Amino acid sequence: MNTLRASSLFAFFFIFCLHAWAQTGPGGIGNTLGTGQPRNVLWLEANSLALPNGADILTWTDRSGNNNNLTAVAATSPVFNNTTTPPNGLGYARFSKADNRIVINSFTDMPQSGITTILVYRTSDTGDGLVSYAASDAASNEYLLRNSDALRTFLIDGIFDQSTIATSNNAWRILLNSWENIDGRLNYHVDGAESGGQFRLVNGFKVNQTIDAGGTLALGNDQDLLNGGFEPADALQGDIAEVIMYDRKLNDAQVRIINNYLSAKYGTTLVGGTDTYAGDTPANGNFDFQVAGVGQLNGTVHGEANSAGLIVTGVSYTATSFILYGHNNV
Repeated sequence: MNTLRASSLFAFFFIFCLHAWAQTGPGGIGNTLGTGQPRNVLWLEANSLALPNGADILTWTDRSGNNNNLTAVAATSPVFNNTTTPPNGLGYARFSKADNRIVINSFTDMPQSGITTILVYRTSDTGDGLVSYAASDAASNEYLLRNSDALRTFLIDGIFDQSTIATSNNAWRILLNSWENIDGRLNYHVDGAESGGQFRLVNGFKVNQTIDAGGTLALGNDQDLLNGGFEPADALQGDIAEVIMYDRKLNDAQVRIINNYLSAKYGTTLVGGTDTYAGDTPANGNFDFQVAGVGQLNGTVHGEANSAGLIVTGVSYTATSFILYGHNNV
């Protein structure tokens, strides 16, 4: 039986234990339809693929419930790996072929007025395409996240934001990139950072503009045309363990929770005092998996979480506080 552990418990909440329920969204954030929560439009978890080590990943199954599966051909596909320094023992997709990528065409669920993209990845590459969305041949940089040595976000008209944030140290990193068109807030959070050198906030970026849906989304390369114009120089040489996408900009509380979910799961280190979950240490039993929670931060709230058979809701908040829980996969 899986053992659950909660961290930072507070009064005035209800926990429902329903073993028939599964985790609604990663970290207990979001659901398939966006009912009462952000819509989780894409969730790729390499470890859930039923593949042997060294197998080509020809289909990467979407766990969001939206059936947004990505596909590849063997010549340019990523390869499943679970033996070469896997993060916390979990499998990942290795992008090591020339011109590699994996794509979904006619991606009608592509977020339009706001987006959050999260990657757990490892690379020493520079000039690499990470997430590329093309709406047409003429709009091949409708949404593009690239350059691990100095992260850039291209959006809508090809004009990009240039950061100085580098993730190219060949260590497992968590990258969260988000934007909304209401006020044009563009954020980068690396390893949970909410301030400092691994965090960036840009205001007024593409205010009231929208992303055109229905194009092609590619991982591990950069489209110069709609599902075309791929070049080996733009191909990621590195590893991706998990990719998550929402149809809106997550709030501060949700960002904190999902970073703790990923950090516990993959054994990475969060920075800047953002490691809120204490259950993932050896001293506390290594409750690393399906971490989820609710909480309040900077006046923002995430009020309901569903994971590992538990629904947590009805919390009364007076200040910054979180309830986070996970299990030990036993």
